[in-house]
Amino acid sequence: MALCMVVVSGLFFGITNFCMRRSIDLKGSTRHFLLYQLATSIIASVLLCPVRTGDYDLCTASLFLGTIGGLLYGAMMWAIAQAFAAGPIGLTVAILNSATVMPGIVMALLFGAEWGHPYNFWIGLGSALVLIGLFWAGWRSRGVVARSRWMKLAILAAGSDLILLCFLQWRALLVKGPWNISPFVPFALDIGRSQWFMPVLFLSAASIHLISVIRSERRAPIRAELLYGTLGGLANGLATFLLISATDIAAPWENAMLFPVSAVTVIIVCNLGGRFIYKEKVHWASNSLCLFGVLIGTIDWSHLLP
Repeated sequence: MALCMVVVSGLFFGITNFCMRRSIDLKGSTRHFLLYQLATSIIASVLLCPVRTGDYDLCTASLFLGTIGGLLYGAMMWAIAQAFAAGPIGLTVAILNSATVMPGIVMALLFGAEWGHPYNFWIGLGSALVLIGLFWAGWRSRGVVARSRWMKLAILAAGSDLILLCFLQWRALLVKGPWNISPFVPFALDIGRSQWFMPVLFLSAASIHLISVIRSERRAPIRAELLYGTLGGLANGLATFLLISATDIAAPWENAMLFPVSAVTVIIVCNLGGRFIYKEKVHWASNSLCLFGVLIGTIDWSHLLP
């Protein structure tokens, strides 16, 4: 069930990326687009979380976690916007997506199978194939990569993404346990009182971008930024809701591959969109390698092989 949710999540993340591309095509800036996307995501998350459930209880722990997550998310989005302006977009996306294969390793090292984060040869092999496929696709559009500033921004974006994804899976441990004695899981979090986590996450991230826009682009937004920022924000809000919900209900065998599956779905959606809308050439070999990696990593081979 959780893997199905991240596939749908990846579909909506792909729509978000398409909206950003359309905004840039129509002379919009990445900073302005992200600001309006995040502002709309706040509204979408309020509707999807407290309004949908009817639970408006403000839990201090959830608000604190949402703020931390939002600062990480905002740092990642800021670094992405800067990296897109400073270097090759395709390779930036590949470096960013490479972070999605690492949380499974980090969580397995910190918690292991006892806490629902097993890791085995097949998961490692599948993750490696996904990683190779992502870089294979991004390397085609690398351009001239000789800018230390771009590399620092791309690494900052990937590092922030890695920490954020591990943070989301750690939060899921607080929700679903087991709550054994551990310095890494100091308290339990009632999911019924966590409905403001996602709105606060987006609010914190939007605050970072508001400061960035005020400092660098003091102008009125153009129509494309408002239109596609709003559409992208709605898609982003729904995608993030599905992704976070997937971490809350994921089975142990799903945990390590949740984020790679989402990343591969995004890449395929974006490639298909580029093929049919922009008439771009699709790198089918790298996409097939990513899909094969997902297949290898998600099948329980212990029941198929002696």
